[in-house]
Amino acid sequence: MLSDNPRMQLKKPSRNWKVYYTDQEKLEAAKLYLLTGNLTHTAAALGIYLRTIQLWATSQWWKDLLDTLRHQNSIELSTKLRKIAGKALEVTHDRLENGDFIYDQKTGLLVRKPVTARDAARIATSVLDQVRAEEKKEESERKDSQVAGRLDQLAEAFAQFARKTTKVEVIDLEVKEETRAIHEEREKGL
Repeated sequence: MLSDNPRMQLKKPSRNWKVYYTDQEKLEAAKLYLLTGNLTHTAAALGIYLRTIQLWATSQWWKDLLDTLRHQNSIELSTKLRKIAGKALEVTHDRLENGDFIYDQKTGLLVRKPVTARDAARIATSVLDQVRAEEKKEESERKDSQVAGRLDQLAEAFAQFARKTTKVEVIDLEVKEETRAIHEEREKGL
């Protein structure tokens, strides 16, 4: 249940005030808040008291839910953009291979005209820039993972170092009379 207070279920609602909200209602409130960015508009649109939504907004489950929804939205957007980019690349590839469609007024048909060198150069430059940016991103991620790996190795080494204990061997000594005599002589000032 989306709540920080487990005792929330023990309260009984009055006839004019709704205490219980389903997880679906809370989810709809979070989604609408992400769209509008305004708690007042969200409360008015859903018929939930503004104070209730304000209390939700201060709770940890609300923040976690918003983070989850934002992450889902970014994944959906990324998927859609990848599909669009894939289609655009297919069309671009076809045009580079077979040429652009043009209308031939003499024959009344669509014919393909080879892509101009200027257009081909623009496409090549754009694609190469994207490839370089992707390579830099991958290199940065690889360096970050290498650094993280080294830090993990150091942490493990420090942990092993901390676990090591040195054994101290204790030897019982016997006090001989001669040693006591020397000590007693010193005390007497001899």
